Amino acid sequence: VCTSPVDNGTTSTCVITPASGYLLTSFTDNGVNMKSSVVGGDYSIANVNSNHTIVASFADRTPPVVVAPAAINTEATGLLTQVALGTASATDGVGVLSITNNAPASFPLGSTIVVWSARDAAGNVGVELFVEEFFKCMVPF
Repeated sequence: VCTSPVDNGTTSTCVITPASGYLLTSFTDNGVNMKSSVVGGDYSIANVNSNHTIVASFADRTPPVVVAPAAINTEATGLLTQVALGTASATDGVGVLSITNNAPASFPLGSTIVVWSARDAAGNVGVELFVEEFFKCMVPF
């Protein structure tokens, strides 16, 4: 929001307020980079005597929110156990591009931490962790 001066030679002030989760990435006044002149969200144009074209760009800095599937606690079928992990979901204001995990093809006995990651259209990454537990109730292999 910029105020319009009534008389030439007065000062106009623009208030630059990004939406929550966004960051000011560029700011120009008549094509000149003035981002470093934005202080505390305000930009002042002193001694205005002509029109100014103000362009501000903002970038999303909020990572996606990832919800991992329920953790699995099951009996192992051998030294390594294959298991279907389920599907994670993610939500984000600018759109989720991908959801991945670091799970091995087969899980060893014991605990394995699986990290689910989601990347949004702005390049932000959100993560969710869960622990997979595999145990053997019978005589060791």
